[in-house]
Amino acid sequence: MAYDVAPASNPKMADSQIPMILASVWLLVSIVVGLLLMTGGPNKSGDVRATLPSLSSSASRSAYGGDAYTGIQNAAADTENAVIASANSLAQLELTLAQATSRSAAASGKNTQFGLGFLIIAIAVGIFVLTLRRPTS
Repeated sequence: MAYDVAPASNPKMADSQIPMILASVWLLVSIVVGLLLMTGGPNKSGDVRATLPSLSSSASRSAYGGDAYTGIQNAAADTENAVIASANSLAQLELTLAQATSRSAAASGKNTQFGLGFLIIAIAVGIFVLTLRRPTS
């Protein structure tokens, strides 16, 4: 019994198409990843949510007379009020600095992601163009 066998496709032709297929797949994947990096990524608003401690003084000035004890009490009350006001001011400054740092980091991260996405796409296009220019034998 004789069987008719279809001629095998040209193996050289199939081998020469493999780099082009791989370059095409690499280009598509790189474009998708690059665009995701350029447009997506973490959505950091730069807002730091925190509650400020609100310290309040329980000391008050009083005037009993002119003795030294009253003067010491008033000096202690003034010191307590100044320390509490300073602590509240420092807490507000710390929150403001944290918010500014967060906004700066978010903007910097977004720029870095955009640059990496562009770089990935550019490299993939370069590889694809080199594959197109590759001589086939």
